[in-house]
Amino acid sequence: GRPDGRFHSGDPVTRAEFVAMVANALNLDTISDSGSGYSDTKGHWAELAINSLTAAGVVEGVGAGAFMPNQKISRAEISAILARLMVLDQA
Repeated sequence: GRPDGRFHSGDPVTRAEFVAMVANALNLDTISDSGSGYSDTKGHWAELAINSLTAAGVVEGVGAGAFMPNQKISRAEISAILARLMVLDQA
């Protein structure tokens, strides 16, 4: 949900929100606090989840050292993340 107490189910999902959902679904007990190198995630509410999933090779930036956490996530990006998770699960 959101701070206003509503779920906003019709809103698009951002890259940060999806990464946070994946981190929660994986029950990450230890979240990496090492920097990801992204220029736009320092101090972001999802910074630790972004760093952890980047370190695990699950998510990538969008070029030029940026992650663009507030950008809407595309279906292609979701598919790539899920495919990487499946490969990690088999390792």
